[in-house]
Amino acid sequence: MKQSTRRLFAYGSNASLVTIFVLMALAALYLVVENNRVRWDMSEDSQNTLAVETMEKLRLIDLDGQPVQITAFSFKRGEPDSPEKDRAVKELLQEIGIHSDMISWEHVDYDKEKVTAERLSVQEYGHVVLQMGEKRVDIKSRELFRREGRGADQRLAFVGEEALGRGLSQLTSETRRVIYVLEGHGERRFDDSGPSGLSDWSAALAGERYEVKSLRLMSTDNQGVAPEIPEDASVLVLASPTEQLDEETESRLLGWLVQGGSLLILLDDEGTAPALLPNHLGIDQRDGVLRQPVHKVGLPTWLEAQPLDHAITTDVLANRLVPFMISPVPISIRESASQQARLNTILKSQTGSWIERGGDGEVFEAEFDEEAVTSLGLTLELLPEKGIVRAGKQAARVVIFADAEFLTNRALSDGPGNLTLARDTIYWLAGEDRRLEIQSTIGRSPQSRRLALTQQELGPIRWISLGLMPLLVGLIGIVVWMGRRGR
Repeated sequence: MKQSTRRLFAYGSNASLVTIFVLMALAALYLVVENNRVRWDMSEDSQNTLAVETMEKLRLIDLDGQPVQITAFSFKRGEPDSPEKDRAVKELLQEIGIHSDMISWEHVDYDKEKVTAERLSVQEYGHVVLQMGEKRVDIKSRELFRREGRGADQRLAFVGEEALGRGLSQLTSETRRVIYVLEGHGERRFDDSGPSGLSDWSAALAGERYEVKSLRLMSTDNQGVAPEIPEDASVLVLASPTEQLDEETESRLLGWLVQGGSLLILLDDEGTAPALLPNHLGIDQRDGVLRQPVHKVGLPTWLEAQPLDHAITTDVLANRLVPFMISPVPISIRESASQQARLNTILKSQTGSWIERGGDGEVFEAEFDEEAVTSLGLTLELLPEKGIVRAGKQAARVVIFADAEFLTNRALSDGPGNLTLARDTIYWLAGEDRRLEIQSTIGRSPQSRRLALTQQELGPIRWISLGLMPLLVGLIGIVVWMGRRGR
């Protein structure tokens, strides 16, 4: 065979093999896509992807089985922003319709369909009406958009998903549940927008049909009578008081649990634990602060909490989220705690953690510190007739976290899993177990999907990007060069 023929045969064989491999790859890709259909959002900041909170509301509606009708009216023709506004509303409704079988929607031209507007008593452009049976929620046009920035940088921001989410919550919730945060002893405040405040936590709960209020049990009126715990209270929150609780407040908290109430206790290394914690619940706050030897990049001193199986942590575990705490205190459990309650550890410290009691603080020192893997989060269901809960009452629910800072504005959004854990804790305490039964299988928003890596985990990625990839490119170049040289 002539050399030119052999060369032509070699080139033709290579081209044929490459073509066959490409066709095989395309066939395999087609089979994967056909059997695993997925919708990708290629927009900036994933603006066309529904937030996980919205998805959970849609699932609640589907579980209820009651049809929901959404009627959105167009914005006024001729105004510069109207086409953009109409398009944003339509795209949101399309996404909602795709992800819920019980929701139907229509986008109505306000100028052409006056009959529909009159039937629904709508008298403005851009109005949205949500209906479920006899229930109705109205969303005004100004709730769908807001202006951001100043001067030439000002832009129109679409916040319709949050508005519709609030509306759906109102449809599915019979009443607005109230959470009372105790004050008067140096507790963290829910209206404090500073780094150590709880305003972000409060705002997140407001979108879930909860109302957060303050409660001062130690104050008295003109007759010297202290206030009672309001009848509309669903959950009481004791957020790391810096002063010892007075006897009246301690007594009223105990009475709340006796009646089957729910209580969230947030501890702090600079706070003071309430007396009912060891005296009636069998839980002790120990001295010191928990530390761990390995930290995530960008979170130099935060401690990674390991979630354990519980209704509260179902969503965290299903989405592989990791809660982070800043300065958790060690807590211990007495034998009496399990005798009167169903007790579960829902968070614990990682292997290798220790209780810091002096010395450097960055490393374990046997002279000062104590090696310990301890609980960072506990739930107690106090059973009637077995302890302090009165017979005939429902079981009292208590959640204890070893760190109050993980709920603060500083850490709530930056700690992967913190917001989800905080929300689901309130669900459980408020008795909304049905919401907790819904396990989200969708992706989290970019803010909630913060990548948290240790220096050791970052090492292989660095070597792959800086070493292995260039090496592969070099090897491919050598193979191509040798092949051409052999011709």
